Amino acid sequence: MEQESGFRTRNKKEILLFLVVLSSLIVMSSTDMFLPSIPKIALFFKATDEQARFMIPIYLFGELAVALLWGLISDYIGRRKVLIGGIIVFLFGGLICYFSSNIFFFLAGRFIQGAGAIVVPVVGWALIQDIYPADQSAKIMSWVGGIISVGPMFV
Repeated sequence: MEQESGFRTRNKKEILLFLVVLSSLIVMSSTDMFLPSIPKIALFFKATDEQARFMIPIYLFGELAVALLWGLISDYIGRRKVLIGGIIVFLFGGLICYFSSNIFFFLAGRFIQGAGAIVVPVVGWALIQDIYPADQSAKIMSWVGGIISVGPMFV
């Protein structure tokens, strides 16, 4: 019975680690995949190139605006809940971008995406440190960093 409990704990850790890696890859690709599309986005929304290029800094500003907030919330209500909540915020921002009728709604969606995206590096890394011992968490974080670094090549 004790062995079965250890198996469940290990599976739970692996699932959480997989969620952190997968969400990190999605978040990283969300900035990279837009770059070649900037002229087409400007054309689609009948906006200037400068307005369309603003989607990158507005995304980063969304990240900057709430990074500390996600960390504080995760300390109070738990890392997993906040990680999932941040991913939901990120997806909601993506829906706003998808259904945008003009560049301003699109930029608002990008801000919301950034606000949700920052939860992955802030809370995800803390979650790894919480569920693994110190030596093992450093090793795992280096593996995750490596996967995240080469991941965009395959997306």
